[in-house]
Amino acid sequence: MHIVTGWSALRVLRALRMRSYRGNRVWLPAVDLPERTAIPTKDSNEVRAPEERAGEANRMGDGRAKTLAECGFEFDNVVAGKRVDFERFYDLGPFTTDDPLELGVFNSNKRVHLKTTRSRMLSTSLPQTALLRVDPDLYIASPELIVAQIAETATLVGLTQIIMELCGSYAVMPVPTADSLQMAVYEIPPVTSIAAIKELLGNARVKTRARHLIKQAFAYACEGAASPAETNLSLALGLPMDLGGYGLGMPVLNARLQTPEGERAYVGQDHYDLDLYWADCRADIEYESTEFHLDPLYGVPSAGLRSEEVKAWREDRIARGAHDRIRLRDIQTLGVQVIPVVATDLRDVRSLDHVARSLLHQKALVGCVDEETHLASLDDYDARTKRESLHGALFAGAA
Repeated sequence: MHIVTGWSALRVLRALRMRSYRGNRVWLPAVDLPERTAIPTKDSNEVRAPEERAGEANRMGDGRAKTLAECGFEFDNVVAGKRVDFERFYDLGPFTTDDPLELGVFNSNKRVHLKTTRSRMLSTSLPQTALLRVDPDLYIASPELIVAQIAETATLVGLTQIIMELCGSYAVMPVPTADSLQMAVYEIPPVTSIAAIKELLGNARVKTRARHLIKQAFAYACEGAASPAETNLSLALGLPMDLGGYGLGMPVLNARLQTPEGERAYVGQDHYDLDLYWADCRADIEYESTEFHLDPLYGVPSAGLRSEEVKAWREDRIARGAHDRIRLRDIQTLGVQVIPVVATDLRDVRSLDHVARSLLHQKALVGCVDEETHLASLDDYDARTKRESLHGALFAGAA
């Protein structure tokens, strides 16, 4: 059996999440993500249904998670030398000498030295939940273990992006490129949480550099992102200036705004989900993508529509647009200042400056920041240089 680890495991996990997508863009037959507790033992290779395992004790009497060794994992069957078949996954891309396939082993004698394959030593004391079973002969590192492993070589911003992706409801391409960075699937369940990653850090041996970087990333990672744009916009606006951000603090993503009983007669819904919400100044940034919000031809076949179908489609788009505008009005009625952001705002630093200026003004109105001092800091040459560098890393390929 093989265990895919590190950056390679992230590729496979992204492919699995894309295959699990049940929206408009089904690229492969829909499948469910595998159960992470499906670990075969020396006594049995049976994989029981989740409901049959619901009452199973996954912890020892002292409350710590069971290790792979305590669960009887078949360490001797793990190899790194045989070919791994990835054809059932979507567009994983080639493995190269610069980006090799990472395979885990538990015995140093089973390590391999190939141009496009790298062996990673794993500990038998890893928690049982550290591996995710894909099929009887293939495992990948769990999302939490992936974070711990890639933190050995990742940058702080890059690691924070990945944590937000895995804790969010979207997945990007298995191998992002400059022109596909923003391509993603949406409305899929998160595969981990910050609490789960912290639990792994407490139950597994993690290299010092990786542990330190993950703890730094926790200061900026937000759960609940619904798209790469929300993740990257949060980081651009929220990160401190010495990391290339605007220093405006991290928002709450997709925060729920309840409608007070006394306001129910004046707005259309019991609650509203806000894209990027800063509670200190009650400001909400609503990202309107070109694809889903602004493109009047989104979802329309290029040919073959009858006149009545065109009319129905047009009426639907008008109704959706009206609903979106009424929603923004209702949110403002409830005392939250809405700042709309469109894709063109992300194209360069100067355009994003305008968005940041709007948010900064809202913070200044309620006394959160001194507007003049903050603007002077943003105008510093070093701060702007760092912002341009971060912008290139976050928004390459933005529409």
